[in-house]
Amino acid sequence: MKKTLLFVFLFALIALCSCGQRISETTDNVTKKPAFSEKSENVTDNAESPKSEQVTEAVTDIPTTPDEYFKFTLLDDGTYAIRARQNAILPDNVIIPSTHDGKPVTTIEKEGFSQLRDIENVVIPDSITNIGPGAFSGCSSLERITLPFIGESKTKKSKTENMFLGLGYIFGGNTYEDNSKFVPSSLKSVILSDTCETIPDYSFHDCSSLRSITIPDGVTSIGFFAFRNCNCLTSIAIPDSVTSIGGGIFTGCSNLENVTVSEENTKYHSASNCLIETESKTLIAGCKSSIIPDDGSVTSIDGYAFVVFDSLTSITIPSCITSIGGGIFMGCSNLENVTVSEENTKYHSSGNCLIETESKTLIVGCKNSIIPDDGSVTSIGACAFDGRSSLTSITIPDSVTSIGHAAFYYCSSLKSVTIGNGVTSIGNQAFQDCSSLKNITIPDSVTSIGSDAFKGCSSLKSVTIGNGVTSIGSWAFQDCSSLTSITIPDSVTSIGAAAFSDCIRLTTVYYTGTEEQWAAISILLNAANIVYNYEP
Repeated sequence: MKKTLLFVFLFALIALCSCGQRISETTDNVTKKPAFSEKSENVTDNAESPKSEQVTEAVTDIPTTPDEYFKFTLLDDGTYAIRARQNAILPDNVIIPSTHDGKPVTTIEKEGFSQLRDIENVVIPDSITNIGPGAFSGCSSLERITLPFIGESKTKKSKTENMFLGLGYIFGGNTYEDNSKFVPSSLKSVILSDTCETIPDYSFHDCSSLRSITIPDGVTSIGFFAFRNCNCLTSIAIPDSVTSIGGGIFTGCSNLENVTVSEENTKYHSASNCLIETESKTLIAGCKSSIIPDDGSVTSIDGYAFVVFDSLTSITIPSCITSIGGGIFMGCSNLENVTVSEENTKYHSSGNCLIETESKTLIVGCKNSIIPDDGSVTSIGACAFDGRSSLTSITIPDSVTSIGHAAFYYCSSLKSVTIGNGVTSIGNQAFQDCSSLKNITIPDSVTSIGSDAFKGCSSLKSVTIGNGVTSIGSWAFQDCSSLTSITIPDSVTSIGAAAFSDCIRLTTVYYTGTEEQWAAISILLNAANIVYNYEP
């Protein structure tokens, strides 16, 4: 009996020990969220990221991200610099703390939050006064960011006097020209916080994915070309605090259709989706849906007001307009209808051309313009047809005496040009980058061909220069890569530097003068055969 009881006792003891071991093993294998400490450098790979709710307009409702996700470095001035801890898996919404241990957080370190590919929203507090380069580089899922300023510092615009950093700086760019390369395509919204005072020149240049930019009441100045080529931007609101706006702020914002200004702003106002400087009555910026007011509140239009609006097809100039800046519709490739009120005493329209009546200058042309040949036009103004990429042919009548600077710049579909016998000068860049133009005959009436006049006309195969031309400007035919021959008269006494550089197929130059005359011009034409004493 005793042996039986002993056996039962031993069996129960063994079973109890085995059960306890299994309970212990099970407990030890439970994944625990790692503890963070001030001294901890790394977050273990098993850390689970708390998923925040979807970002809404009420960003302030999202709590500040806990300090355990960050590394803080005490600076000499008694404030802290911050960066994400190595290998930390941050939540979708990162709200950077403004204080740590009772002291302000003022600096985001260089590449401090780089390569965090899962974060979608970042709020940078107003306490931050310096942001290191590339602080958020590689944050490829970032959709929204709140910033206290644009650039590296709240107190200075850029590293050097003439280099503007732009939004791309915090994503790894060096200048605003890098915005398109470094600002993530996922970024749709930028909110500037209430302490932001200035939007520097070119801040959002080429930020083509941005759909929303919130300007707070507190910003006093918006720089030149601040929102240039923000193609997805559809609306913008200017607060009452803004007292200075640079030119061309909406250049290339082809989908912008709604521009509003706070009614309490004393310097600017908006009407019919036009941004207007109230006292001077100057329309400084428009959009694709603008209607120029005819109530007298606008008398002049800035030269950059409607630059590069692809979707703009027509415009009406009311009777009250007395001044229009040069190149006003540069790059409006689909502009096809320009009309002027019959009561306007300064301008009129004819053949879908906008003409300054007294000077007889054609200042704006369209993709389907016909230049009047009745003597009402004697000059084609600077940038008159700039960027009309749908224009295929143009006839310049004999009444015209001058073709202005960049008059037909980047008319990339222009195949046929007839220059009248009254033209005496062809301005700098007049036909630059007319890449479909194949042949050109310059009449005897022309005396000068400006610099870059036909530069980049890559389809141009032959050029005949009239007997009246005395000077050909520098780079006049540079990069005319299809040019095989050119006829130059002995009237030419000056050919500028690199006038025919990179004309890689130019094999024959027909020159009506002697070899001695050609030598006096002193122009180098590599691999080209010069035919002297040529008789056309």
